[in-house]
Amino acid sequence: MSTVKVGMVGLGFISPYHATGIRQYAPGVEIIGFDSDEKARRQSALRGVVNRAVASVDELIAAAPQVVHVLTPPDVHAPIAVPLLEAGIDVLLEKPLAHTPDTAEQIAEAARRSGARVGVNHNFLFYSTWERARSLVAAGHIGQVRQVDVVVRKPLLFLRTNDTGPWMMRGSTNILFEVAPHAFANALDLVPDVEVHSVRTGSVQRVPNGVDFYRQWDMLGSAGDVGVRISLSYEDAFAEFAVAIRGTLGSIHVDIEHNTLVAPRRSFAAFDLEPFVQSVGNAVSILAGATASLVKAVAGKAGVRSLGGEYDLSIRRSIARFYESRSRGTAVDSGSTRLYGSKSEVTSGKAEAPATSETTGPAPEAPSVPSAATAITPEPAGSAVAIAPTGAGDGSRLTFRPPPARGHLPRRGPRVSRTCSSWAARASSARSS
Repeated sequence: MSTVKVGMVGLGFISPYHATGIRQYAPGVEIIGFDSDEKARRQSALRGVVNRAVASVDELIAAAPQVVHVLTPPDVHAPIAVPLLEAGIDVLLEKPLAHTPDTAEQIAEAARRSGARVGVNHNFLFYSTWERARSLVAAGHIGQVRQVDVVVRKPLLFLRTNDTGPWMMRGSTNILFEVAPHAFANALDLVPDVEVHSVRTGSVQRVPNGVDFYRQWDMLGSAGDVGVRISLSYEDAFAEFAVAIRGTLGSIHVDIEHNTLVAPRRSFAAFDLEPFVQSVGNAVSILAGATASLVKAVAGKAGVRSLGGEYDLSIRRSIARFYESRSRGTAVDSGSTRLYGSKSEVTSGKAEAPATSETTGPAPEAPSVPSAATAITPEPAGSAVAIAPTGAGDGSRLTFRPPPARGHLPRRGPRVSRTCSSWAARASSARSS
């Protein structure tokens, strides 16, 4: 039996996590790495992240891997992924799919032409607390969803040290395509068709390369009767990544940073006792989540491969889902086993996967990527910026309409990562000259 070969392009921070996920799914695999930085190639080989390194993408293609993981900044996703797909090699990209709708469509078209598969790693959708939250919503625990709030407060070392080397620091809106897609994906995982009404920026910092880096982004939108709010902060402050899902019968609060969840809802307790009952339930849930996280972290440090930190595990789950879908020849919804019954319900060839936002080869009636054109009047930092469509059609729509939903949640069929790319492009135009 020939050795399974998997390539990795981009051998930075995230590459060891991908290598672990690949080897767990396919023991004995040969991982071939490429990075434009010769030092990174050498160190990755010495540390055992890759089995060997090559000096170009062409050399990687010549090695004939079955799959290549593209772990580079999003602005070079298309130049790397398109030749790989055209060579018939399946591709798994780090989020988002691309940094513009046009380049996202180039990647999708290359997959359609060649029949190769492409996926995108949105690993925060695979946190155990997030999967539990989706299950609770699907089961009707909080009734009909009425509001989704996502708050991300992530201090950036690059800002603190004025390091302008990373791609995210080279443009005022690059952060929306490098870090913010996590927040976009969680929101779009719950509501399929979000229209952004306004974007507000603030707390600007001029970095040494002359770029105005906006450390605060506030976005207001809606999806039918559901309100959507996204707040992103990159100031040197308390770290937080939390999602609040509010419904007609209760609410779910997911603390992704600490991997805990509380889900208070109406109870049959007496009016004056209900706050006590809910508070006790919340406390028990937080304690259980914190204990589980501690056990996983300690076990991971002790070398128990099936356990470990939730971040590490979420990447492994996402990678496993992508490879499982390859082996079945289907496009897989990451939540299908919980929300929509057996995996056999997923239709092959329709690119239905936020698991890794998969696009297969021939895809009937594939939706086009929404235009990023918007009518924006640049305003000073801190002001509200309204986003309005230009040209024909509803250009302000940021997602694709899915098939009719079952239960309380929409299918994840629309390509979540192309949606994230479009959303980020839409928001970033508020600061484009």
